[in-house]
Amino acid sequence: MGWVFLLINLSVIFACSMIRFEHRGYFVACPVPTSYAVGFAALGVAILLMAGLIVARASRPREGRRAFWELMAIFPVAFAWEWLFAPAEKWRVVDWAGAAALLALIVLFLWRDRADWRRWGLSGANFVPAVKRLAIPTLLFVAAPALATGFVGSDYASDRVKADLAGYPFYALGQLAIFQLFLVNRLRKVCTSRAEIIVAAAGMFAMLHWPNGPLMAGTLVAGAAWTWVYLERPNLIALALAMALSAVAFSDLLPRDFTQNMRTGPWYVQRKLDFVDHREPPHERRYGPWLP
Repeated sequence: MGWVFLLINLSVIFACSMIRFEHRGYFVACPVPTSYAVGFAALGVAILLMAGLIVARASRPREGRRAFWELMAIFPVAFAWEWLFAPAEKWRVVDWAGAAALLALIVLFLWRDRADWRRWGLSGANFVPAVKRLAIPTLLFVAAPALATGFVGSDYASDRVKADLAGYPFYALGQLAIFQLFLVNRLRKVCTSRAEIIVAAAGMFAMLHWPNGPLMAGTLVAGAAWTWVYLERPNLIALALAMALSAVAFSDLLPRDFTQNMRTGPWYVQRKLDFVDHREPPHERRYGPWLP
């Protein structure tokens, strides 16, 4: 079910982004009707996958089915709203209300699992073991963009690095609460192997950054490493610190033209279209569409 969940979300994102931004460049040589057809075909795949799961629900354990549909109530809905309806430049009241409703639903689902809170990684019990496991991956995630500056250049500014290091751990905790605490602990009940959990969680984290290619590649690899550590020694504080160091190295060492200023989602696509059309771009915004 973990693989199916990943494919459903990938289909939803691809379909919705295709339908909304048919000229974005996925099929430059294709006419608009063909682009729409591909988007709706991907959406049809998602619907067929969900229908198949509904038909086969009797063969699944009840706990796994509940966990799966809790995931489905959050991620495909959020991706579809972001790509089909949310403005590229500035959120409206309805967008804030929708995000608040989804967050409230996540809190409700987590509250139902409060008896299993020891596995959440909110205490200091696994901090040191988690730090030891994170040391080498974090070193690699910091060293990789530092070495890459020799090929693509750099926009390094010490003041920006200091500010980001001070604030990013708190932002990282928010992402980890959704993509580790909520997502991974449900994938445990849905997936049949640890490898499936890691791939599904890392894939979902990368899809959050669609369609920023360098950012998706980085978050896919980092998400796999962080999920592995979380499964071994769950501790969100250690993960937040590792994520902050890795993200700041990626965003503040590499040129903004390369990282596209860490934009994702419709904001990323609209900025590309503004550049192609030679329009005056809107004000800069960091860290993607999930934060205004």
